[in-house]
Amino acid sequence: MRQPLQSRRRPAALALLIGLWACAPEPPAQRRQPITDGTEDPGHESVGQLLVLKGADKPASCTGTLIGERTVLTAAHCLTFETDYLFLLGGAAHEVELVLPHPGFDPGIPKIPPDDDIGLALLHSSPGVRPSPVADEPPRVGSAVVLVGFGTTAEGATDGGVKRSAVNAIEQVLPTRFSINGSGGGVGNLCHGDSGGPAFLDAAEEIVVGVTSATEGKCGARSWDTRVDAYLDWLRAEAGGDVRLPDREAPRVTITAPKDGATLRPQVSVEAAVSDDGILAQVALVVDGAASGTASSAPHRFEVTLAEGAHDIEVRATDASGRQGAAKLTLTVVSGDLPLDAACSGDIECASDRCFTDPDQGQSYCTRTCDPDGDPCAAGLTCREPGAGGSRLCLRGGGSLPGGCVAGRDAPARPAGAGLALALLLLALQRRRGRRRESEQWTRGA
Repeated sequence: MRQPLQSRRRPAALALLIGLWACAPEPPAQRRQPITDGTEDPGHESVGQLLVLKGADKPASCTGTLIGERTVLTAAHCLTFETDYLFLLGGAAHEVELVLPHPGFDPGIPKIPPDDDIGLALLHSSPGVRPSPVADEPPRVGSAVVLVGFGTTAEGATDGGVKRSAVNAIEQVLPTRFSINGSGGGVGNLCHGDSGGPAFLDAAEEIVVGVTSATEGKCGARSWDTRVDAYLDWLRAEAGGDVRLPDREAPRVTITAPKDGATLRPQVSVEAAVSDDGILAQVALVVDGAASGTASSAPHRFEVTLAEGAHDIEVRATDASGRQGAAKLTLTVVSGDLPLDAACSGDIECASDRCFTDPDQGQSYCTRTCDPDGDPCAAGLTCREPGAGGSRLCLRGGGSLPGGCVAGRDAPARPAGAGLALALLLLALQRRRGRRRESEQWTRGA
């Protein structure tokens, strides 16, 4: 059940819990020391420091992980104060609007490890940082985990407030929690102030599998995490669905250009639309089985020069989890430099970008537009119209040109009005012949 901040009451046994598992009240220090064999961590952008503002002089500190646009995952024992909270992430302080410890958590029972030690802090607005996905499958014994937190490096240390990480392994898995081996020999573990922090499954895409809950004894001893997958339904319900899950699907790839089966010149541009529910690690172009370049961001475009002939084109996308998606097509590359009168099968083969199919000869050859006066054709070709109303092209000889000109050479320009004058002359000659015939008939008849 959601409850506003002012409804929280501070439990009597909370001080004991804080001393055992939770928040170092000392102000942050900047000493560069590892947390029980860990190192300072400049990454894990979703992990921030949760400040419990019990008093203006000494706020308590836990760790939290952004798992949704404005949903922070942490330990329930960090959320039982009747006070205000701030979440420090991305160099800014973000106001906490609502805290939601799991209803099964009882702060009055100082049990190690405590039951149901998991909760949410809902922020007033989104920090604009990519959330980390949470586990939807049980963890396994022996799996490597990365522990991240803002806690101190040892018992009694005052160097909290610096984000550090360490690598360890899952020792034992129980229905709602799992244990982590002690530290030493280069193996890290948890300390005060790391409470609520994540245990990331150490994989290509880091997934939050646990929430730091308690340690058995001093820092560096065996520790316990609450299993996230065991509470996933509750987390999603309380966050209104604002919980990022692991990417279980391969990237989706569509080649948008060129078209499958296209015939192109050697300089080829390949474009693809790529999407994925998680993080894309790489988008690569593969030509005839060989890698031919990568594109780091959208729009995913590749420029490649190909030899003449047929080619298999593939755009292959890989996400952070190692899943792959791909799209394929085939294309044919031609030189595109055939001269005039050369046999062709398409415009792209000709240097002039014009392949003409001659219906009289039943052949196709390269041609171009022409002008018999200013831009005549080369020897062996005639500048003429291939059909009514078309532009003039350099065509092979044979047959008659429009207007009665003989094919095989360029037709000279006809003077303006020459056609009309010829018609009038023919009409006059016809009338003259007619008068002669009438006169001859009249003479014979007389």
